Amino acid sequence: MSDTSNKTATFWVNKDIKKLITPRVTTNENDYVENLLEKCVKEKINLIIPLMDYELPVLAKNQDRFLKIGTKVIISSQEIVNTLLDKKLTEEFCLKKKIKYPKSYYSLNNFNFKFPVIRKRIKGSGSVGLSLVEKENELNNFIEGKEFLQEYIEGQEISTDILNDFNGNYIHACSRLNYLMRFGEMDKAKVTDDIKYSNLSKMISKTVKHVGPLSVDMIEDKKGEIYFIDFNPRFG
Repeated sequence: MSDTSNKTATFWVNKDIKKLITPRVTTNENDYVENLLEKCVKEKINLIIPLMDYELPVLAKNQDRFLKIGTKVIISSQEIVNTLLDKKLTEEFCLKKKIKYPKSYYSLNNFNFKFPVIRKRIKGSGSVGLSLVEKENELNNFIEGKEFLQEYIEGQEISTDILNDFNGNYIHACSRLNYLMRFGEMDKAKVTDDIKYSNLSKMISKTVKHVGPLSVDMIEDKKGEIYFIDFNPRFG
């Protein structure tokens, strides 16, 4: 198990856990990759499971280098990762594939000023910067190019983890009705076996063709229409 500090709770779950400290990927991408490659060779690591958004583009770009030393990274292609981590590219992908996605505005010049509306970062992580905007004056410090506004949809939030194999083929999915979120992480939820969520998961799996896990957030409105909100190419 690796992290940037030994003050990591999961390091201490079991005394047999091997603790590997790496540089921060956001500080120096090259140092992070070289350090991780070295550790994979030394510790004979044959599989890497990424968990953080920041490392996904870097590992996707360098996955062939890891494969050359016998280490497989459970990650999608660079194109898929970069598309899903950028909300503007995600919307373009959804529109192209006819996947329901809330109306989004990237400039106040074309915003219809209907409130409430969701304010997000185009390249956000863990709900950082996410807020519900109810008045026009709350947009005074809106940063075009970094943030965007998304249509607010009231309804039941659903999270689905979709697992594909290394060739992008569907294996399984687990859907949950969300009841409480804290800092972008699910705190209380109920697993559901509703066939409609299962069918949607299979559709997304076939459309995205991701590798490994894909954490998907949806909202079902009062009319039963389901909109996709977020696609994260990692475990949720």
